[in-house]
Amino acid sequence: MKIHIPDRHAPMGNSFGYSRWADALRNALDELGAHADDGGAADALVHITPPHLFAPRADIFNVLLTAFEAEILPAEHRAACDRADLVVVPSRHNLRVFKSAGVVAERCPLGIDSNCFRLVERRPPGRGERFRYLWVGAPNPRKGWPILDRAWTLEFERDSRVELYVKTTCAGGSLQHAGNVIADGRCLTDQQLAALYASAHCFVFPSYGEGFGLTLAEAMATGLPAIFTSYGGVCDFAGRDNAYPLNKRMIAVEYFGRNLMAAAEPAALAAEMRRVGRDYPRALAKGRRAAAELARDLTWRKAALNLVAIVSANVAQASAA
Repeated sequence: MKIHIPDRHAPMGNSFGYSRWADALRNALDELGAHADDGGAADALVHITPPHLFAPRADIFNVLLTAFEAEILPAEHRAACDRADLVVVPSRHNLRVFKSAGVVAERCPLGIDSNCFRLVERRPPGRGERFRYLWVGAPNPRKGWPILDRAWTLEFERDSRVELYVKTTCAGGSLQHAGNVIADGRCLTDQQLAALYASAHCFVFPSYGEGFGLTLAEAMATGLPAIFTSYGGVCDFAGRDNAYPLNKRMIAVEYFGRNLMAAAEPAALAAEMRRVGRDYPRALAKGRRAAAELARDLTWRKAALNLVAIVSANVAQASAA
């Protein structure tokens, strides 16, 4: 079985996740000898893209590997799935959402680069060192920035003992400081991103919804204590035993039309952030547990093996029909 991944999205904003999924799976498939550099030499194309950008090619088996973050799959996404020979999603949340829309899909969890995002032994901040909270995400409200901004204003804005590092991606991004907040819009390599995780004391991720949640997985893989909204794809690998889940309420949002997503309360987020700082040894123990679990369960090699098995079985079934 040879798979070709044709899509190449710019590693910016909302396309950042799909771009990184595709690059990682290409590398893992290469190591397995299952990657075709040219679509003409492939048994199947795996399009790693948002559904509305899916462009299948005639005369070959087309797989759509995609995700959706909210509760109701839009009509244009359903129509795109109908054009695929096979739909693959990365989480149980997506299986449920796509099934509710009448789309049959198979699940293939993604991975993390454990050579890059690996356990970092952390200690509480030393004398004169600020406790660093880190948020990483695309520059849009879905990643929960409005919730974190409100929590920070309520509880931390004038606290010189802490700082918030906001990492996003935007064209021409720069590094800026304002009070106890650092805003970083630069495009970083995986190694630089791993170093940023290593510099932090707590990861804060009050996302309204995730198809998988790669940044949360990578942060947890370094042993970074993490606070997250208990909703969506992240629940496949993050829970109360290895992180700090936030209760949520479902709210109506404009997201590919009218939809439902999950929102945590800013005051509850602020309380959890203080909780992590007050009992940091306990938080570090959770972080180490998370790092061990993710290094065992989520690897790109496993993801590639699962993808090859799923695609091979469906190509064989289609050929026999």
